[in-house]
Amino acid sequence: YMLSELKVAFLLGFRVYLPFLIVDMIVASILISMSMMMLPPVLISLPFKILLFIFVDGWQLIVGSLMLSVAPVDAVAVVPVLHDTLHAAALAVVACAQETLIHA
Repeated sequence: YMLSELKVAFLLGFRVYLPFLIVDMIVASILISMSMMMLPPVLISLPFKILLFIFVDGWQLIVGSLMLSVAPVDAVAVVPVLHDTLHAAALAVVACAQETLIHA
C-alpha cells in the first residue's frame, strides 16, 4: 500500500513540476539570448508560472487527482471548489508580482 501511495505522489509531483521546469528553461534561454545573464530567471518566470497554474486550473487538477487516488471513482463526492475566490487571490498575487517588477 505504501509503495502505491508513493508512486501516486511521485507522479502527481512530476505532473506539477514538469510544466514549471519547461517555463524556467524557456525564460532562461530567452534571457541568455538577450545577454541578460545577471538577471535572475526566477524574477521573470514566477508570474508566468502563476498564470500557467491559474489557466490550467491547477488546484482542481491537484485536488481531483488526490481524491481519485484515495477513493474509487463512484465513491468520490463532488466538492465545490471556490473557483472565484482562488482566481481572485491568484490575480492579486500576479498583480503584486508585476508591481514588484515595475518598482525593482
